[in-house]
Amino acid sequence: MWAKWFGGIIAPALILWPALYAIITKTGFIPGCYGERLDLHGTDAVLLGCTLVCLALFLHTHYFWGNFRRLMQLHETGKTMTLLGFCVFLVWLVIRLLTDTFA
Repeated sequence: MWAKWFGGIIAPALILWPALYAIITKTGFIPGCYGERLDLHGTDAVLLGCTLVCLALFLHTHYFWGNFRRLMQLHETGKTMTLLGFCVFLVWLVIRLLTDTFA
């Protein structure tokens, strides 16, 4: 019962808040070690936000939809689609960051 509400609503909402902020303001950051962080702007920040949105939707689909009989049919499809989106946006972001670093 707690997994449905914490893992399916609260945790995704906590991830969705900075994701939407990064998409709307086109600024974001990736935390690092010892208080350092990588600041992102423009397209890179939007890609980070989209990656986090897909992660939040994956958690919501896994924990919330998975605990409802009516949504069980869409459960696996939803998880697959959100995980695919997460991977695509993450790889796209990493390629852009590596291209900027080594170009």
